[in-house]
Amino acid sequence: MYPEKRDFKQAATQSEQDIFKQLGGREVSDLETIWFHPTRPATEFWGSQCAKHVNYHLGFAIPDYFQTVYDLALPFFDGKELDIRKILQEAGFNVGEYHSIKDFQMVLKKALGVDVHLIFKLYQGHPILDEIGIMFDMSGNLINHPSAAQVPEGKFFFHTTPM
Repeated sequence: MYPEKRDFKQAATQSEQDIFKQLGGREVSDLETIWFHPTRPATEFWGSQCAKHVNYHLGFAIPDYFQTVYDLALPFFDGKELDIRKILQEAGFNVGEYHSIKDFQMVLKKALGVDVHLIFKLYQGHPILDEIGIMFDMSGNLINHPSAAQVPEGKFFFHTTPM
């Protein structure tokens, strides 16, 4: 259907942006919390990220993939048992402080029961958390992230994200 990867990516990005524009205010707020980017509009960011990741998931139509990501990610930000912000706060990970990367990863492993992949970027000379990679199988069950062992050692600066 898409002879070139570029064509697929353009179609997927447009499809995601169209879906995103149909959402209500609460859903948009949820999405901006689940998958946040500090400089790109949420519609553009979600469209490009879903287009990038749907390439790895056979059998998903683009709109289905978008809904699946939303449904699987929401429990990590809903204020309940698996809320990552709550888990980290209760474990003493305070915003505006440096923390051990390994301790951070172990707290999440204990709470979620699986290994997660942490991705860091430099911001004004400080390593900051950019992304927490959480993986699921095709049935929606949490599974160990294969790149979890690649997390660097050391400390990072815990910065704010939208709540």
